[in-house]
Amino acid sequence: MIRISLKSVALAAPLALAAAAACSSTPPETYGASGSTGNPTAGSTGTPTAGSTGTPTAGSTGTPTGGSSTTAGTGSGGASGTTTTTAGSGSGGSSVGGTGSSGNSTGGTAAGGTAAGGGGSGGAGTDCETLACVAGVKNDAQDVLTSSFMMFGCYSKAAQDCITIPAGMQCPNQNTSLPMEEQGITVKQSFKVGGKTGTKYLLTITVNGISEAKYYEKGMRAAGDTDPANPDATNGTDTFYTGGNPVNFENYNVYKITTKDSTGKEIQHYYLNSMPKTNTPYEDHSTYPMAFVHDITVEGGGTIEYLQEDRNCHAVDNCGVGHQSTSCANTAGRKIPNEPNFVFPTAFLGTPLSQLNTAGGATQPWHSQILHIVATAVKPM
Repeated sequence: MIRISLKSVALAAPLALAAAAACSSTPPETYGASGSTGNPTAGSTGTPTAGSTGTPTAGSTGTPTGGSSTTAGTGSGGASGTTTTTAGSGSGGSSVGGTGSSGNSTGGTAAGGTAAGGGGSGGAGTDCETLACVAGVKNDAQDVLTSSFMMFGCYSKAAQDCITIPAGMQCPNQNTSLPMEEQGITVKQSFKVGGKTGTKYLLTITVNGISEAKYYEKGMRAAGDTDPANPDATNGTDTFYTGGNPVNFENYNVYKITTKDSTGKEIQHYYLNSMPKTNTPYEDHSTYPMAFVHDITVEGGGTIEYLQEDRNCHAVDNCGVGHQSTSCANTAGRKIPNEPNFVFPTAFLGTPLSQLNTAGGATQPWHSQILHIVATAVKPM
């Protein structure tokens, strides 16, 4: 791999912490700890001026009445199960009651606008443990865990490599005293986990992609530490690795998922492009099809963080089987394994793919490297 020495510049992190999103559009789901009494946070009485009153059945005190106000009512105690009561004929809005200790309650509904009461202690619905609710919370980039990506593009080519930063930008963080995962360009994404706050889940992820390999140590490689039967198999190689850290050897890229609990403490971390350190030089001018299905441990109310790191801002280009030493045509390379109907997103973290990848845009084969991460199932631990 060609390596060039570049001066350090600051690089802004591309994503802030994700905001929680709705499980469904009617009514909205609020994620957080589920309270024992299910008190909504909005309004102590929620009493607009006009119209007849609509009294939600699930709250013992919440009484949103008619009129032009959209103030939410207060349900102080969620009843078991889910009940809905229609309000009187006033022109006021609907009010959604809080989530109780054993079920959801819905407030009265009148003909006007809508005002939602929050769940107890900001809690998620106690019945919302589906894949859509646990892994379907949109982050700031409007991405979700049920279909997400790690990508390094190809702003320009340099022999067998793609340059992964725009022209004129210097490769940042060229300070060898930093941990390896903080050197060079780092791209981060964060996703909020839905479900019951504090409940641990096994989230099943399917990963398919094309990437260069990296050596990791002090953890566990799922497929073992011996050479894979065929690292160039068209249906991909299992490159999943739990725990540990990257071996500080050469400049090959790191792809990492870290899960954190609702207090921000790490639960576990996982690497996605591991190859065993044997007599075969996998850290080389080569890319490989990678494909696997594994469970990761997450927590309701916690976060999942993605990190991709390229220490020298050069990524081995997806040029096909074997060691590469020269530039390849945009039509060369391999497609993402196991996804014959793969569809690219329109952009990656706000950058249109035509800008991120000048060597072909949003077409296959992708230059330089891509991992498609799909959450496919969830179950409480």
